[in-house]
Amino acid sequence: MVETVIEDPRAWRERLVARAAARLEVWHRDGGAARAAAEEAVDDLLDDSELHRIGVAGREQGWCWLGPRGRDLQVRDLELGSPAVVAEVRDWLCEHARDSGLVGVRVSSRPELPVTGALVADPRFVVFATNMCLELAGAPATSLRLEPMSEPAYADYAERSTREYTADRHAAGEPLDEARRVAEEQMVELLPHGLATPEQHLFTAFDDGADIGLLWLSTSSAVPFVYDVEVREEHRGRGLGRSLMDAAAAWCVERGAPALGLNVFGHNTRARALYDSLGYRVVEDACRADLG
Repeated sequence: MVETVIEDPRAWRERLVARAAARLEVWHRDGGAARAAAEEAVDDLLDDSELHRIGVAGREQGWCWLGPRGRDLQVRDLELGSPAVVAEVRDWLCEHARDSGLVGVRVSSRPELPVTGALVADPRFVVFATNMCLELAGAPATSLRLEPMSEPAYADYAERSTREYTADRHAAGEPLDEARRVAEEQMVELLPHGLATPEQHLFTAFDDGADIGLLWLSTSSAVPFVYDVEVREEHRGRGLGRSLMDAAAAWCVERGAPALGLNVFGHNTRARALYDSLGYRVVEDACRADLG
């Protein structure tokens, strides 16, 4: 395999934006909004990136867009003309990451893209996390009541959430220092004004007057996203996780949302089984190969 560095990634901006916009429509449900989000994402990454043409046996087979993600090499986009070259490309990516002093390779695989699916079909790659989406037709019945989270409850939640999110990312294969950094940065980025942050909705869930858990929904795009959902330990085993997800869906339906999205870590098989049973479909698997 021969790879050739493309000297000016900005010359490919339009192609990268168009492909990113197509991927983001599932969350924005509007071409213009998806395009705007894609432009912002691509422009944030272009200066810190590499583009490579890929050739095998004297023929150009495609290209890949790469960049750092913490201490990993991230495949930001990839196009190959033939699945026959996937194994060579995968080996080259791992070698390129090692040569760059990085410890892992990350690839996002989508069901409609067989090339990335073939790329991560290797024992070195494990599913780090999965984005899922549920199309909403009607409000499901639920016995739970959602009330806005109080300030004292939020203070406790913010500290605990950062700690637990760090642990989840580390359990999914991310180095501990990187997991802690990402968890702390995301809490500040997503909730800069705490409970008063626009488009962020944090609830305490009640069942017959008892505080049984919490829910965090973001409405920053057309499809609301579940950032966190939790049933308190003493209330688990009663099917309240399903009821809480039904309450989230009902809240979204009442506000005219077309769908509901979420992210589940690869090691959380119990939650994944629940979401599968509720009808959520896989949008994207985030996969990682640990080279250490």
